[in-house]
Amino acid sequence: NAGDSGDSGESDSDCSLDKRQTSALLPRQPTHPSHFLINSFLNFMKHKSEDSVTVIRSSPEPTDIVPSIYDFKTVITNPETPIVFYDVKIQSKISKKLRIRWCPEDDYETLDATLKEEGLCPATPIIQIEDFESFLSDSCKEIHIRHNVYEWEIYQKCHLRYYSNLHNSLSYIDIEAEMFQDYIKVCGQTADNQKGGRNENESSSGSNRPQQVNERGDRSSSSNSNDEGYGQRDESPKATMCSLVLPAKPEHICHIRLYFTREIRENRCPDPHEILVYAVLDKKAKIKEFVQEELPLCGREVGAENIRVAIVSDQIYTPILGQCPNTENPIMVWEETPTSPFCSFSYSSLNQKRGFLSIPKMPLPLKLYCDRRNIYMMKMKTNSERKPPDDPIFTYGGKIYPASCQKFCETEKLSPRPSNIMIESSSGDISSLYDASHDSHFLQQVFTVQPLLQRHM
Repeated sequence: NAGDSGDSGESDSDCSLDKRQTSALLPRQPTHPSHFLINSFLNFMKHKSEDSVTVIRSSPEPTDIVPSIYDFKTVITNPETPIVFYDVKIQSKISKKLRIRWCPEDDYETLDATLKEEGLCPATPIIQIEDFESFLSDSCKEIHIRHNVYEWEIYQKCHLRYYSNLHNSLSYIDIEAEMFQDYIKVCGQTADNQKGGRNENESSSGSNRPQQVNERGDRSSSSNSNDEGYGQRDESPKATMCSLVLPAKPEHICHIRLYFTREIRENRCPDPHEILVYAVLDKKAKIKEFVQEELPLCGREVGAENIRVAIVSDQIYTPILGQCPNTENPIMVWEETPTSPFCSFSYSSLNQKRGFLSIPKMPLPLKLYCDRRNIYMMKMKTNSERKPPDDPIFTYGGKIYPASCQKFCETEKLSPRPSNIMIESSSGDISSLYDASHDSHFLQQVFTVQPLLQRHM
């Protein structure tokens, strides 16, 4: 994932001189078409004339040093300009220096284990902020955090927790929050904060009764903002650091979608396209961000129909690939071995990494033909002996329908397909569609099968 790699350990002054001295000795590399598209997109975002939101992102610097989202960023809040740090938006009353980061893996696992003891799990990314208590009482106007809950109406009135000590399960304070379709909203200091312990009568686990919600939450999109870079990378956290999380019952957590992607305009036909598989949290805002923002920045596009997978938040999942020739009596051969060619993933790994995660296939990538000469399917296996979710992909598998590339469309005289578009079906489900002009089976799959899956919603 872009922005998730660690620090290279070199500063600008360490590497800039070497680059200038050696640049003339290196052969010029040919420009790939995808590089041109990426540069055009970045230039467009750079010169876009809007100033409503300051976006804090781990974008590559000229030195190619890419900071991690798990490093603290120092930002200065502004009452006129909200700060957006990935899935968090902060609006302050006054200017305030703030240090913020995504929760590192070790801290995430510690807090996740603590919540499991209560029968809960993290329903938001875990965010760590230094001097949070003083910021909440003195400077904070609103904080929006993306959530992963389907039945969000149940949590309309909920409580965000912030922990001062991850190794003490009672060292948290409940903050009143309000949940909308895509995010929760926390205002400045309230009078009803409950300190150190669980409220058995009104738990943040979702025991509140469902209420009718008249306001639909609209997630702030970084695509409507100027990308003004990211804050300074800083040293170790202070003792005043707090970890913010919304707990929820595991059965209320959203499922995932498997996306099959390829390089933009990779017209290899009749040779197969190399496919990289991603797991993405099945929330409209997160899918839109992944398809319309993350993929273009990575130089990739949708290469096949996505597959929706029901999951349980505390299980680990491993994809299994099956293939066979596209004949009258196909016999599917599955690549199931003691060690699957695909890497495993879990809800926790997705929640830690901005809601989407690449799932590499080793040692060779998945390859799909536009002419569909072979049939490909994918099954899921879990790491436990418990019964998996009620989803056919765990027993029978889900079929992978490739998207025809531009070269194949021209050869077969098919209508050219739009790239990475989003269409919302009548059921309210959102998907990325392709080849809609000539793939009748795909349309039937989206608008006939998808509504049957709404029981998971």
